[in-house]
Amino acid sequence: MVARPGLPTAVFRSDVKSMNLTNREIWIRAAEVIGGPGAVPPPGAAGFKLGVTDANGVTVFVDVDMVGGLPRPYPHPISTKSMLNTLRFKADCFKVANRKLSLGKVTAILIARDRRDERALAFDDLQIVTP
Repeated sequence: MVARPGLPTAVFRSDVKSMNLTNREIWIRAAEVIGGPGAVPPPGAAGFKLGVTDANGVTVFVDVDMVGGLPRPYPHPISTKSMLNTLRFKADCFKVANRKLSLGKVTAILIARDRRDERALAFDDLQIVTP
């Protein structure tokens, strides 16, 4: 999926049946995307938050900067390139952000565009794994 520029508050939701994320991680491949050749823009403006919602309606987000940050595009002789990297969000990080969250009953995984940046973001391979 490529999330094109638009509203800075766009949220993409993936519903899951009541899933237990205790001692698990959410892995997502993501990258900042540049359309066409050109200089790589300054760092820090693009990003997103990954969130989970439990059966009680408690929603918690963790910023991509907390797990290493969004991979940057890089200059290439033909055009500017982007390379997706796997970002690993430990489920415990969501629980630390809000103790009311029930990791044993997660019902949705969310991707929130929370920055006012005009760059597209690429996502693929959302996985729930036991490390």
